Amino acid sequence: MPAVITQQGALNTTALIVPDAYVQIIPPAFNYFNGLPTNIVGIVGTAAWGPVNTPVTIGSMQGYAQQFGALQNRKYDLGTQLATAVQQGANNFRCVRVTDGSDTAAAVTLGLAGTVTPTTAGTGNAVNDVLTLSNGVTVKVTAVASGGVTAAVVESLGVVTASATGLGVASSTGAGTGAVFSLSVVDQIALTSLYTGSLGNLTQVTLSAGSSSTAATPSYKLTVAMPGVQEVFDNIAGTGTGAALWTSFWTNLANAVNNGITALRGPSRLIVAGAGTSPAAPLLGTYSLAGGSDGALSPALGGNVTAATLVGQDSLPRKGMYALRTLGCSVAWLADADDDTQWANQVEFATSEFVYVIGTGPSADTISNALAAKQSAGIDSPWFKLIFGDWVYWSDTVNNVLRLVSPQGFIGGLLGNLAPQNSSLNKPMQGIVGTQKTGPAANGNSAYAYADLQQLIGGGIEVVANPCPGGNYFGAQSGHNSSSDATRNTDAYTRLTDYISTSLGAASGVFVGQLQTAQQQLNAKAAINAFFQSLQDAGQIGTSSGSAAYNVTLDSTNNPAARVALGYEQADIQVSYLNVVEKFLVNFQGGGSVQIASNQT
Repeated sequence: MPAVITQQGALNTTALIVPDAYVQIIPPAFNYFNGLPTNIVGIVGTAAWGPVNTPVTIGSMQGYAQQFGALQNRKYDLGTQLATAVQQGANNFRCVRVTDGSDTAAAVTLGLAGTVTPTTAGTGNAVNDVLTLSNGVTVKVTAVASGGVTAAVVESLGVVTASATGLGVASSTGAGTGAVFSLSVVDQIALTSLYTGSLGNLTQVTLSAGSSSTAATPSYKLTVAMPGVQEVFDNIAGTGTGAALWTSFWTNLANAVNNGITALRGPSRLIVAGAGTSPAAPLLGTYSLAGGSDGALSPALGGNVTAATLVGQDSLPRKGMYALRTLGCSVAWLADADDDTQWANQVEFATSEFVYVIGTGPSADTISNALAAKQSAGIDSPWFKLIFGDWVYWSDTVNNVLRLVSPQGFIGGLLGNLAPQNSSLNKPMQGIVGTQKTGPAANGNSAYAYADLQQLIGGGIEVVANPCPGGNYFGAQSGHNSSSDATRNTDAYTRLTDYISTSLGAASGVFVGQLQTAQQQLNAKAAINAFFQSLQDAGQIGTSSGSAAYNVTLDSTNNPAARVALGYEQADIQVSYLNVVEKFLVNFQGGGSVQIASNQT
């Protein structure tokens, strides 16, 4: 017999009876692992299109436009925050769109057919007369019953949303002006935007003859177009004859839109269709969807979107911020969420998910109010970074306007582009025209006083300002989080701690299920040592003296037999972080009496 080959653990050697060669494939004894990515950025806000409360991976502004439409000139806008973050180099986003529940999907009903019956005395209508009814619906007479008085079969040239009765004729191309009609309609097909939002109002659908259509076997083509996107469903036909032909055609067209035609022409990503029961042939032409709304306005603009909307709910189905759970975001923020009553919820999420959350104070805030609000909110945490409400002037090239936006995207995008051991302190930020305090010229150009910065930084509040220690550019003035603990209040502490802990958590699962032996302990320790050695080699951990940056204990000293017998294996790890230079001191001595000793070689 040929040799029996199995994976390690799949062969029960105590049950072998048949003489043969048995080969077990054993994986390498040492398990090496990489750290988790630290460039994943989560943003929650409103948008003009796209799924609601569903994380979407975005890598660029072009990708954002395809998924959510153009950025909007309004508070809480998801696209605005993403655009400012992209300018800082961030390129790996998890975006969540929220609404206040009033959002609607754009829609249109194609080729309605039905009957118009005169209900008062009036001259009947001739075939091909076009009637404009009092509700604005335009219908075309395509056939007339006996005498031209009792009824007429019509096709809609406009949009009819429901059956209507008692509609007066506002105008007519033929006889019959002044008559009162009863209009009953039967839908041929209703097309609705796949998502809610005003972007759906820019969608057009064109029904035309199919590319393979003939008089004997007619087929049709539906073209769906939205700015930058076009879909074609071609050669859709019905089966049978007479009324059955057209009834099946509308069903087949709806199935093509909803389910696709082939693997290459899958379901529409723009609309969904609902077939009606009309037995009439289609009326060819182009139709525009209408009625879509975003549900994205703040109370000041007549809507109901607030910071609480962006926070959302943690119960299933999760909404808002909580839709970012388990996605591995390193940095996250809620667009323009400046309500201090919601900061504590963000801190709770940050600490439970090991994500660095960026918060903001309200526009045109004062230092005294900011300090009082932070103290009252109880957000003394390394996992929350609060930015002072000195909002940023930013050139919105999409809407061609200079806008005032929250500084979250600038800080968050910068951190998302930095390795976790680095701080946002003194790093130039791109795209900032000015802030409310430091420009444009009409609004101040007044630099922060040393005492102002001392109050803000001492109170655990970040501020974006110009100049920075390194020059005349806008940047973070502290690189701190909101913690009052001087050993844990830097960006680097939070992000590097998150990176190491989540990476160890993701990789250590491989050891579960193994038999704990001295060799297994050595192998596990070697894998952990290799991870930290790679961090030290890359300059991500270490000490200023160059001594050991880490220590891993995993042996019988911290795994006594009593613990091992209960199934425990423990690794004790110490890691030394590199420290960020925050205050560079120069001792200078000069003068004519200064004596400088020198040695000649």
